Amino acid sequence: MLGLSDLCKAVANPLNIGAVGIYGSALYCAFVGPPVLLLRSQPPSWDVLIQNMEPTNQATIRTLVALGADCDFRLRLADAPCTRAQLANVAFIASVMMKDPTVFRLVMDTASCQLTNEFTGLLGCQFFRKVAPESRGVLSELTCAALDYTLANDSECWPWDEDDEMGEAIAGVMKRNNLSYDTRTRVTLGFIPDDLFESAVRQCILHGSAPYFQRLSMDYRFHPDLCAVQDEGEEGTILHLAVSGQQHEVVSILGAAHANVEALDGQGRTPLLVVEDLDTLNVLVKQLKASTKATDKDGRNIWHCAAATNDVTILDWLCHNDPCIDENINALNKLGRCPLAEALMYGESLSREIKKSIPPRPLAAYRLVEEPLTNCRAVLDDAHRPISHLAVEWGELRLVELLAARGMDFRATCDKGRTALHCLSSAAEPGLVTRLLHLCDGLPMVSGDGFTPLETIFDNSFPSTCIGLCPSNHPSCHKVMDKAVLESLVSHETLHHHNAAGDGCWALFCAAVTRLLRRCMLHKEGITKEVEYSFLNGVMCLSNQGALEAHGRETGKAGVLCFASDGADSDHVWGLQVSRFVGYVLGPCAKHDAEHMAAFYQSQEAMWLLLEAFFSEHVKIVGFLAGKVPLHHPVERLGGRSILHLVMGSDKSRPDCFKALARNSHFGKVGSFDRRLCDVILAGGTTCAVAKIGLLIDRGLKPDIPVISEIPEESTTLLAEAVSMNYTDLVKMLLERGAHPGFGRSVNAITAAVERDDTDMLSLLASKLDESFSWDFSVCHAHVEGYNTIDVAIARKSHRALEMLLAQTEMRMIVNSPSAVNRGTPAHFAARRDDVGSLQLLHKYGADFSMLDDEGRSVLEAAKSKATQRVVSELMGAAAAAAAAADVCGV
Repeated sequence: MLGLSDLCKAVANPLNIGAVGIYGSALYCAFVGPPVLLLRSQPPSWDVLIQNMEPTNQATIRTLVALGADCDFRLRLADAPCTRAQLANVAFIASVMMKDPTVFRLVMDTASCQLTNEFTGLLGCQFFRKVAPESRGVLSELTCAALDYTLANDSECWPWDEDDEMGEAIAGVMKRNNLSYDTRTRVTLGFIPDDLFESAVRQCILHGSAPYFQRLSMDYRFHPDLCAVQDEGEEGTILHLAVSGQQHEVVSILGAAHANVEALDGQGRTPLLVVEDLDTLNVLVKQLKASTKATDKDGRNIWHCAAATNDVTILDWLCHNDPCIDENINALNKLGRCPLAEALMYGESLSREIKKSIPPRPLAAYRLVEEPLTNCRAVLDDAHRPISHLAVEWGELRLVELLAARGMDFRATCDKGRTALHCLSSAAEPGLVTRLLHLCDGLPMVSGDGFTPLETIFDNSFPSTCIGLCPSNHPSCHKVMDKAVLESLVSHETLHHHNAAGDGCWALFCAAVTRLLRRCMLHKEGITKEVEYSFLNGVMCLSNQGALEAHGRETGKAGVLCFASDGADSDHVWGLQVSRFVGYVLGPCAKHDAEHMAAFYQSQEAMWLLLEAFFSEHVKIVGFLAGKVPLHHPVERLGGRSILHLVMGSDKSRPDCFKALARNSHFGKVGSFDRRLCDVILAGGTTCAVAKIGLLIDRGLKPDIPVISEIPEESTTLLAEAVSMNYTDLVKMLLERGAHPGFGRSVNAITAAVERDDTDMLSLLASKLDESFSWDFSVCHAHVEGYNTIDVAIARKSHRALEMLLAQTEMRMIVNSPSAVNRGTPAHFAARRDDVGSLQLLHKYGADFSMLDDEGRSVLEAAKSKATQRVVSELMGAAAAAAAAADVCGV
């Protein structure tokens, strides 16, 4: 620490030269000087250490290093006790103070160490924020050396590949002290192999590391016109790479290295033609003197390029700084387009972009129009489209006003005979249409190819991206078509126009919006609100102008049919997406053309629309049509089934649509259900059936509705079907709503319960019978007519049901009644069927076994089996004994 190099050499011992004590190592003491007695090996901070350091002379330091002093000694800072700082950091400070950069290099090379994050903390100290002028030269060399050691850390992973705190800290010191490298001194960075050097240069530019790049540019192997991509010139040189990457500092370094600013890439572009920021542009034009007259293979100069990307910032700079503005601002490219035309055509590029949140504006076009040197009377060297049509596509009145004031011709027509009015889209402001009608006064509203502006405005609006899966960023995709715009376009000529096929205004409008809807329905998110409301505004506008009435008078059909498919074999007459929008048309059609809508409601198309709306869950359409379209009529295209049949099976998955259908319909005229419909209604279980039938009864359905089968004998009633399926809740609901247990020609609810031998159900049904009910009725059982209730019980051997009815109801009054089936009495029928149980019950409840059937036989004679004969004999004997006993008692 005293700088006595000779004494150090004399007393040095290889065994203790690296010894470390409370004052650190010997080399550390040499760097710090006498203040080490106060600071020891743990100074409070870098700032305190720097303020107190008094480095010894270079000779002492070199002597200690030569004797084997520990160059990898680590010290601790009190403000960062968990980290151990390298001695190289102290050597860096000492080198600045001693104005000798070799000291730092000596320690780094001897220790073979790598700089760590503590070095970035050191560079942030107050000392390096503003060094003395006499120290700037040595600090420049030292920062250069530090960069070299950073580069040499790992050639497989360059420092700029990740967050490079070291490089940023070094660059910060250089900027704050206005330091620069001595680029006149060429070196060879031996730690970067020859086969990796060019790749390192390209990667350094891509990551925007100007300090590292400047160091690389000092290598003998560096070439300023290196290809941007290895062995390929399509992307130009590394100057193109730096310009497109907005690396103006790198561009400046390349300029100093005499890079060719006129070098061309594969598209014939100089670096200037790929510029995207003002800083880089300023360096290229003002510092490197790049020519603004340079053009690419298509003849486009920088004005064309900036205008085509709507880069108003670049254009504004050029307007103020281009030395060749007179030649460039109106120059034509090989397609005959001036920069103004390119700016106006930017909308085409937007049609290929995905929609963004902020609507685009023609800022580049406005800037060019405001420049006095711009020729606004220029025309496109393209017969297909006048330049004024491009301006109209943006939809902004102010832009058109400015261009018209500068002499642009808005009466020009394209090769199809279309005017500026045919270029309008949903982006159009109402005032723009009014202005164009004035500018185009006297021009036909119908183009040469037979289109009116009312049609083309929908064709021009809401373009999809090139892959068609989402809305584009075109100005029209951000706005709803204004009703005032549409009203302005519905002129007398438009209303009375018919195309070659005879289609009138309404039909042509429907065709245009259908094209739009079919295009937009391909979007992942579906049809947007802008499209939907634009469609609605169009419908309201035309209906208010009388287009619907005119269509009805001319065609004899309702206007809504214009949205139906012409294909008779189509699975979807209306289209699953389009049918939703038909809902906006139904109301206006009903209001303005009630006569033809009445016929429409009875048509197959109306039934199909209702079905498509139901299954697409368009509740409003379902509710609108439900009370007007016949629901129970068979439809040929449905295999003879009715609409009601189909929707009844889908009520669970579409409850809102089903409720809308039921609540807006009246079922009083529905005289019966067919078997298939009944099966569908009851298929979901009793709870579901109760809900469905309840809604229908609320809207007029008769609770006693018959269920008709193809075989008349199998016809029944809804109540009987509910009983057969044991749907108790449905049975209760039907009975409460007025269904009669005895209603039904073939099968009624009572006989259905008897067939199931269900006494609980019979008790429920019997409770609804009044005293006037007659049990003397017949039904069809097993495809045979003429059964009374007792006959059915005997046929099914429903003994519990038979006893319950005989005991609790007036059915015992027909215990001896003849029928077409029993051909005598029920007892004869039971005897013929060998039904002992029924015979016993009949006898118990007063059956007269002595009565004869239609063949003159008694019950005993009708019994054919011995077992039955024995039972009947016993029953008759018991009856005779009872009669005799009664006679004796009477005597």
